[in-house]
Amino acid sequence: MTPEYRILIFGGSCSGKTFLAKRLAAELNVRVLHLDDEFWFGAWQNIGSEAIAARACEEARNTRWIIEGNYSSVRAAIWQTCTHVIYMETPLWKAMLRAIKRSTDRSRSGVPAKIREASDTRESLWELLRMVWRNSRKRGRDLDFLASISGKHVQVIRIRSTKDQERLFSSGGIAHADSVGK
Repeated sequence: MTPEYRILIFGGSCSGKTFLAKRLAAELNVRVLHLDDEFWFGAWQNIGSEAIAARACEEARNTRWIIEGNYSSVRAAIWQTCTHVIYMETPLWKAMLRAIKRSTDRSRSGVPAKIREASDTRESLWELLRMVWRNSRKRGRDLDFLASISGKHVQVIRIRSTKDQERLFSSGGIAHADSVGK
C-alpha cells in the first residue's frame, strides 16, 4: 500500500517553501499545489482568501499531496486533513537576502509567472521586501497555530535552517522526522 502524504508547508515569504516542496515531491512522488501560482493573477492582483482556500480544499480531497504557501485561510481550512505540517522558520536577514537574489535573478524563479510578466524588477523587489517584513511580524501567530495543533493527529515539523532540511532527508524521510527542528 502506498503511504498517504498530505503535507502543508507554510512560512514567511522567501523562507524556502517552494524549494522544500519540490524536493519533497520528487522524493515522495506526490503532486504539489503552489498557492502563489493560484493566488496571483498579475500585477500583484489576487483572487482573494476565500477562493484560494476553496482551491486548497479541492486539492486536499486527494490522498497524496503537498500544498505550499503562506495563507492563513488555507491553514484553517485544511490542517485537519494533513498528515504533516511543516513550518519554515527562516531568519529575517536570510529571507531578505533571498528576496534580493530572487528579484535580481534574470529568470526570477520563485516569483509566479503572472507577476513576473506584469511587473518590473524594481517594483517586485520592493513588494517582496515588504511581504518578507510583514510576514516576519506574523511569526507569533504562526507559532500559536502550531501550538494549537501540536499533539493532534498531525505531525508538526519546524525547519529553522538548511541543516534542519538536510536532517529531514537524511533521517529516513518525512515519516521519521520527529527530531528535525527541535
